[in-house]
Amino acid sequence: MALQENSAQAGGVYARKSTGLVREGGAWSVLIYNINFVSIGLMTLFAVLLIPAFYPGGNMTLAFLICLIVVLPTSMVFAMFSAAMPRSGGDYVYVSRVLGPALGMMSNWNQTVWWILYGGVPSAFFAYYGLTPLFRSLGVLTNSDSLVRFGDKLSTPTGAFICGTLLIAALVAIFSLGLNTYFKLQNVLFVVAMIGAALTIFVLVGKGHSSFQSGFNASLATASGTKNAFGAVMSSAKKGGFGTAPFSLYWTIIPMTWIYLELVFNQSSAYIGGEVKRPGKVQLW
Repeated sequence: MALQENSAQAGGVYARKSTGLVREGGAWSVLIYNINFVSIGLMTLFAVLLIPAFYPGGNMTLAFLICLIVVLPTSMVFAMFSAAMPRSGGDYVYVSRVLGPALGMMSNWNQTVWWILYGGVPSAFFAYYGLTPLFRSLGVLTNSDSLVRFGDKLSTPTGAFICGTLLIAALVAIFSLGLNTYFKLQNVLFVVAMIGAALTIFVLVGKGHSSFQSGFNASLATASGTKNAFGAVMSSAKKGGFGTAPFSLYWTIIPMTWIYLELVFNQSSAYIGGEVKRPGKVQLW
């Protein structure tokens, strides 16, 4: 009785009245949670770096659209399951209820093993594709050799290991403070990220090829040792065999693997289903 009275004073929607636990994830927090798990920046990075380089004739825009169509049915299944069975646990809850406890155990054991193995991968990407280009770019723009060298150190296996370890430790510390604290922090950082994206779009909108070329040359003039860095890059690319290829549906579909690798995580809120308010509406939305 005392536990329920204390919980009632705290407010919220009870997940289980007998325990006094409350659901803390509102609609926007859950939406941002899923968007963060998609890692839009990393997904875009893979597409921009890899598709033009290794998939001749691939259309990035079409690849994204096709991949979205492929992902949506799976996402809808998870959304409906998490609305029908609003419990944390994801695969285990759904598979065990539908196909049996043994298969539910197998499914979630598989998920657990892969997450243990995969957990370090995006943490290393934080160093390789986040901090390394950040410090290198700052070094070039400010003519600071120290920043460039620091960025170079972060791109080594040791640098990536240290950065990844610190990132994982920070995330563990944040989650240990409770999901509500995590939601507050993620929402603030999401707003900051969206402001940055909006400013980037504002600066780039209306810019053409010539504007990009002049900006590229101005930014890299000192580092490249030439006033026409753009021309030097294009000349080197042509000597290396670069050339445009006609549209290929095959090479548009094949690189979808890189997009799917990130986009499929838009269903991540299913694994915290017990923490989501009004799951019947929020999860599907």
